[in-house]
Formats: sequence, structure tokens, C-alpha cells
Amino acid sequence: MPSSDAPTPGQYRVSEQQDYASLERFQGIRSHSVAGVHEMIAGIVRQRLKPGAKVLDLACGAGALTLRLQQAGYRLTACDLIADKLEVRDGIEFVEADLNQDFATKFRGKFDAIVASEIIEHMENPRHFLREVRKLLKPGGTLVVSTPNIDSPLSKAIFLRTGRHRWFADSDYVESGHITPMSETCLRRALTETGFEVESVASGGAVPRTGWWKMRLLARLMSFVGTGERGEILIVVAYRTETA
Repeated sequence: MPSSDAPTPGQYRVSEQQDYASLERFQGIRSHSVAGVHEMIAGIVRQRLKPGAKVLDLACGAGALTLRLQQAGYRLTACDLIADKLEVRDGIEFVEADLNQDFATKFRGKFDAIVASEIIEHMENPRHFLREVRKLLKPGGTLVVSTPNIDSPLSKAIFLRTGRHRWFADSDYVESGHITPMSETCLRRALTETGFEVESVASGGAVPRTGWWKMRLLARLMSFVGTGERGEILIVVAYRTETA
């Protein structure tokens, strides 16, 4: 029988999180993403929305992206499963919610944009998650989703050697709750089927130089196989259509 205190995949508890000292920080707040990705997401929001627009940061974590967007002039609402993770509170509404459940009813009003950075890979049912997100967006509202890019050359190389994508090893499953790998094709389909139109696809994060020369060589070979984004993190921008 499994231990009753064993971690539940996809369910965050502060006591289970490792202190990844190497992660990027924004004004001292730890960013749960690859370096440069939050800056890219903030840039996408700035391109589409004027300051003062209402933005929801789903799975905000410690609040690095929340603070970045607030300082860009947006009215922020932050959401996470665990309230004590958020390190910024001034001028920011916080909603505690389990994003695997029906969470849209917990919010007041609709948003001009929603950012869902590094969360869809934690979801038991990505389409249910996206349907709930759609309920919270104004018609034409922007959704920015980021997730580990399992189509990257390095991820393909790791999969050939281990049978697991990058960021989806057993340790990622238990410690980080990465339970649902999504390729660009799968994410596009899920968005289209839940009432969104995909506007653009990009990737961010420098590909790390692994010390295993055979893996470096294999990743280089994989870069010549197929097409698609090569960065570590896939970033998809979509907007809510008028009809589902």
C-alpha cells in the first residue's frame, strides 16, 4: 500500500517544493520558469493591451510574473492552489483555487487577458482547464499559455535515450507535478476545440549545454528532423472566439 503522506502528482504543497537556487528571479522573487520566458510573456501582453487592462495570472506561484505585469501598469488578479506561496500582495487580488476543478465561479467579472505560465502540464484534463479559462475571458480576450516544449531537439534526444521527454522524468512527475506533456499540435487542437483561435507560437529559454557529449550530438541531429520551435518552453498566444 502506498504511504498516506506520499505526494499527489500535480498537487503543490510548499513542503514538497525544492529550492531551485538557479532559477531566475525578478526583484528577489523566484520565477518558476526558464530564464527569459516571463519577460517574453510580459512583452506579449504589452503588445496587445494598454495599461489598465485586467489581467489574470493563473498558477502565479511566488508572484514574479504577477509583479512584472503589475509594474507594467495592469490591474492584476493572481491565482494559485496555495495562498502562502505568493510573495506580493499590494494592489493585487488573490484567489485560491484548484485549477483541476471548476474554478471559473471563484472570480468576479471577466478579464482582458489571462496568462497561464507553466501550468497546463500539471492539469489532469487540459481541455476542462481551457474551458474554464474561456469562461473568464472577455470575447476577443487574449490567452498566453506556456509549457515545456517536448518538440525541442533536446527533448527529442532525451526521449530517444530514455523514453521520457525533457521535464517529464520520474522526478519531475513527483516533485514538480508534471503529469501531462503537450506537443504544439496537441495544444493547438485543445485550444481550437475549446473556443480559442491560435494567433502565434514561439519558444523561449536557452537550450542548456548538457555535459554528455553523446546527448549533445543526438540533440544536434534531432535539430535537422522535422520543424517547430526549438526553445525549451513553448509559448502559445490565442484569443477567445465569439462562439465555442
